[in-house]
Amino acid sequence: MQIPATFWTKGYDELLDLPALALLLVVAREKNWSAFPAEKAREWYGWSADTHERGLKKLLALGLVERRDHYKKAPLAPMGVTITYQYQRTAVVRPRKAREQATQPTATLAKKSAANSSRAGGAQ
Repeated sequence: MQIPATFWTKGYDELLDLPALALLLVVAREKNWSAFPAEKAREWYGWSADTHERGLKKLLALGLVERRDHYKKAPLAPMGVTITYQYQRTAVVRPRKAREQATQPTATLAKKSAANSSRAGGAQ
């Protein structure tokens, strides 16, 4: 798990309370757009549903996570669906993707070098 340096340089570490920090680590560990139901908090993480909800609320308020609605079929529900929330880290706390261009020329040069040395060995 990676947390970018901007998390510290912009002072987010000082703004988070313990519930928010715990939830940030949980959200960072999971894939994007995962559900974190408060009713499972005690079973999954060992803390209360209230702590769970306070942590997510703080992360949303600070803009460290984003939330989207997810509709699930539920034939017994009055509307036939239930709504759950899914979360992911925002760009502020998401690690940057490695740039492929930086590694690609090196790999290409290594292949060319290997091909040239095999040709040179065959010509002798």
